[in-house]
Amino acid sequence: MDKKIFFFDFDGTLRIEETDEITKQTYDSFAQLKEAGHLIFLNTGRSFNALGAQVYTLPFDGFICGCGTYIRYQDKVLLEAKLPENQIKEVLDCLNTYQIEAYFEGHNGLFCNDITSDYMKNQIESIEKRGLKFLPVTDPSFHFVKMSIHYPNQNARENFEKEMDKYFDFIKRNEDETEVVLKGYSKGKAMNKLLEYFNIDKANSYAFGDSNNDEEMLLAAGNSVLIGTAAKHLIDKVTHVSKDAKHDGVSYALVQLGVLTKNIKV
Repeated sequence: MDKKIFFFDFDGTLRIEETDEITKQTYDSFAQLKEAGHLIFLNTGRSFNALGAQVYTLPFDGFICGCGTYIRYQDKVLLEAKLPENQIKEVLDCLNTYQIEAYFEGHNGLFCNDITSDYMKNQIESIEKRGLKFLPVTDPSFHFVKMSIHYPNQNARENFEKEMDKYFDFIKRNEDETEVVLKGYSKGKAMNKLLEYFNIDKANSYAFGDSNNDEEMLLAAGNSVLIGTAAKHLIDKVTHVSKDAKHDGVSYALVQLGVLTKNIKV
């Protein structure tokens, strides 16, 4: 049997966001994948040091973090992108100019500037519930490879993205939040690096995601599974559409794809 490699988004794909739970069926499915000798990678927008304890309850072989800016296989770091210090200062100055609130994710921690909007306060509070802590951008350890920003108005959006387009790609998560990732990196490109690293054919790759920022990851896989139908524009771009996370969408898809051969109740 050819070895297969599986890439999973976490929030909304494995973790039910409404209840902060992972279903028993998901744990059982992962156990079967491991028993069969397949590779399992988390492919998430979260930075490595912001994964949280819940992630480690699943038997991942490795991690793609920060939207492709960090790749780890077991104890070996295969990729660790960094933004140069002079560019970090330029970004902070630009955020201040347009009064844009942001929280930052680096390989070594989480940081934020002055936050006043209810939306960003709620986002930070939700992350801190995972046992994580934010430091101010004035902390000596501050660096980042990804940030989430809340624009005060459309003018700020247009100006900031025009000035920062040379450094970043922008992923609009919703009307209130935009993810900003180092240009040249993505979940999909990181997957391609791992396919080459393990010499696995694209046909034996599987990707599972639920939202807009999973698009490139899904398109990079030979078998792409959309969990739920919230990201409607992805429905016609993937090879399979499954149930949502709270209805065991991952397990259901693995059975439908014929990957799991043992009895999984779906």
